[in-house]
Amino acid sequence: IDSNIPVYVRNIFNPSFEGTVIQGRCASLSEVNKDGKAVNWRANKGEIPIKGITSVDAVGLLTLEGASVIGGAEVAERFMGSMAGANIDVLMVTQASSESSITVVVPENQGKAALAALESTFELELSRSNVNSISLTETPMAIVAIIGEGMAMQSGVSASFMSALAKANVNIRVIAQGSSERQVAVVVEASQASRALRAAHMAFTLSTTMVSVAILGGTGKLGSALIRQLNAQKDDMAKNLNFGVCVNAIASSTKMFAGRGGQCLVSFNDVEELLAADDAEDLDLDLLTESFDADVNPHRVVIDCTNNEDVAEYYEKWMSAGVNVITPGKCASAGPLDRYRAIQASQRSNSVEWQYESSVGSA
Repeated sequence: IDSNIPVYVRNIFNPSFEGTVIQGRCASLSEVNKDGKAVNWRANKGEIPIKGITSVDAVGLLTLEGASVIGGAEVAERFMGSMAGANIDVLMVTQASSESSITVVVPENQGKAALAALESTFELELSRSNVNSISLTETPMAIVAIIGEGMAMQSGVSASFMSALAKANVNIRVIAQGSSERQVAVVVEASQASRALRAAHMAFTLSTTMVSVAILGGTGKLGSALIRQLNAQKDDMAKNLNFGVCVNAIASSTKMFAGRGGQCLVSFNDVEELLAADDAEDLDLDLLTESFDADVNPHRVVIDCTNNEDVAEYYEKWMSAGVNVITPGKCASAGPLDRYRAIQASQRSNSVEWQYESSVGSA
């Protein structure tokens, strides 16, 4: 670093790509903060404040909470001392402003040892109920972090990150930011880590915004017209809007065809031929719903061109999973009032779209 020797990072599968150059030492926080004025990162058009998005899998959350934690300076010292004594690698630390709890993130394979060390250290407080509980998450967790020199004194970066995760229906369990302002890390369930990574990439335009689309009623007039439009405009959307459409499921009233693992269908011009293939399955809305849940793409849309009551019954479930719904049909909006209200509640609570104008999908 002191000799200013550059380090080049290249992709061996694409050696012609310029890659990344790491060179020199970044400015200190005092130098970045010399004028004390923050600027919204979107004001610097064309400049992306982050340089990378990383994840650490197989971690657990260890939490101590109770009345004795409040105002007890020695509690944090004993907490971290017990971790050091047990040779636990602490990856993140967070404490609520109320001082009622302390949480650390540790490797999953060290979780039980960390829990035992902490229970031993606070054995007396636990017996007297001065410490309410010491808990270790059973659900596998993962850390997702955004990193970049441009984050310092740039407002709106954390907001863009959190908003992207919220829109992807990813629940955040822990948040931490270093005082250098060059990293923001969150802990999410491991099953949602891939979706969180993709959402962050798209939020900062590090990759094309891809939308996973399932078309129901693909053999009807509306569905066929929509498919022709998508085929005709997909190149323009990618070129002019940095926006891609991945049609990964098409269904008729009796058959469906879904890309394996949420993969895009390479060709879907002749839908009737596609649904007549050996790989096509009988229409199963439960199986289709499972494929939506398994899709790691944060932007998922169901376009329902069927006007079918059975399909409308699934709207609430799909929206609860963070899936947007577009339909020219009126079954859901003009059906039973209780169902309509349940769909509306699911839409609001999961920040998804439900578009049901009668002209949607028409040629």
